[in-house]
Amino acid sequence: MLTEQQSQAIDYIIEGQNKTNVAKLVGVSRNAIYDWLKLKEFQDEKQLRLDELKVVARNKISTKVSNCIDMIYEIAVTSNDTRTKFQAAKYLCDQYIGSPTADKGGIEESKTIEVTLDD
Repeated sequence: MLTEQQSQAIDYIIEGQNKTNVAKLVGVSRNAIYDWLKLKEFQDEKQLRLDELKVVARNKISTKVSNCIDMIYEIAVTSNDTRTKFQAAKYLCDQYIGSPTADKGGIEESKTIEVTLDD
């Protein structure tokens, strides 16, 4: 079971505070912080909280993704700058079929996508 100080330390670490500041804020030595960081229970709780933050962030972002994709598509279709059109279209294609890699191995799956950019 984590102490209140350890719980607070996890919060400060997740916020991005350095170890010295965390130690001062919770009233322990810097060595205590380093010792806590080695404890499995401390590590597990820190990871659990980070995972929870990621879920909250993903949920918040997921409600906006459709609008962002629409905006990128609009740029790809309406931009007067060829480079901008290309970058927007490339981004959308990379998201759908994946970014090209240096791997020259076999292709597992082939997808066909047609992008029409009207001038």
